[in-house]
Amino acid sequence: MGPGGRRPARALAALPEGPGSSATRTFRRLAIARTGHDVLALSGSLRRDSLNSALLREAERLCPQLRFDHFDGLGRLPHFNEDQEHPAPSAVTDLRRRVRDADAVLIATPEYNASIPGALKNALDWLSRPAGDEGPVLALKPVAVMGASPGPFGTVRAQLALRQVLHKMNARVVQQPEFLLFQAHQQFGADGCLPDGSPAQRLLCDVLDALTLLAVGEANRHRTAATVH
Repeated sequence: MGPGGRRPARALAALPEGPGSSATRTFRRLAIARTGHDVLALSGSLRRDSLNSALLREAERLCPQLRFDHFDGLGRLPHFNEDQEHPAPSAVTDLRRRVRDADAVLIATPEYNASIPGALKNALDWLSRPAGDEGPVLALKPVAVMGASPGPFGTVRAQLALRQVLHKMNARVVQQPEFLLFQAHQQFGADGCLPDGSPAQRLLCDVLDALTLLAVGEANRHRTAATVH
């Protein structure tokens, strides 16, 4: 896990009690639940027993108020090819639709050769392209990034690479806190969950809180823009 954990004071100013209190966390999750938000969960690993897929399931367990849509079709996406864009392959169309329909995206990536897996980069390449009359579906979409690794450094280099790609795609990425689960194979219990009350579990909750705030803010921005126009 990374040392980062602070969030902007302005974002927390209107919330009850302290930034780490249970009341604050409940406030945030209820806020997103009341507006009926959906989260697309995207694992960068194709492995059946992926630690990153387990991390996304743990996120869903910790925040049942959110509606999670786990995308498991990463391996079915063809290699990006501009000659196949029009019409787009059905697997690409399905991914774009699910990203478009989601209010936020949660990505968990492993680290391969100091970067993100090729399958995840391929998906992002497809998502970076306009879809019909619409722009790229990840543009201005709230996104949180995290990762799990059996190694001692978590997925710090992969997350840096992923953030760079998402920045280029104009996604609205959660800046803090950062979540890097090192030696992840030792941190999950036999039930596939992080220990209750563990530092890893608390930091994962903070990531979900930050994504919640970003998604609520983006929804409010859209409503304000629609009212003005």
